[in-house]
Amino acid sequence: SNRCAVTDSEDVIDDCYIEISFGYGSPRDLQTYKFGAIKHCIGEEILQLIANTKCSCINSRVTYRGFSICVVMASWNEEGKVGQGVHAVPKDIVDTVLVVNNGSIDLTEKEARDAGATVINHPENLGAGGGYRTGWVFAKEKNFDLVVELAGDNQDDPHDISKAVDKLIDEELDYVQG
Repeated sequence: SNRCAVTDSEDVIDDCYIEISFGYGSPRDLQTYKFGAIKHCIGEEILQLIANTKCSCINSRVTYRGFSICVVMASWNEEGKVGQGVHAVPKDIVDTVLVVNNGSIDLTEKEARDAGATVINHPENLGAGGGYRTGWVFAKEKNFDLVVELAGDNQDDPHDISKAVDKLIDEELDYVQG
């Protein structure tokens, strides 16, 4: 059975929302049928975008406590915010910041790329859930160990990632939300 922790702002994470899941193939892997359902929901066009998006080589990835981390930021018209969020992610523990540009009509894509993010552009807004599903599949397909969700509007504090990951690993959890 899966073990989860929901933290409050006093516990592990200060006033932010971070979700972390172990990727498929890790010691606490996601069940195949769950991943298959997520993958099926996003469609062939998005799967092709994921397949065509380059990322770091597995052997050269930044790791934290032995795990590679992909931060996913679903973003829609977040110009003026997304770049600050990407810059704030601690690069000493996070290998890749993936911004899923959810059909934005502003300069979200350019700002995210200029800040160093990998970007996948949805042709239309698929909602926050669609953006995060794309990120989860990207992380699984590219063999990351952990996925961290951060809001694309820079409302979360990325420096809390290590606290949440520590809790996940130390307490042998499958999921942390705070």
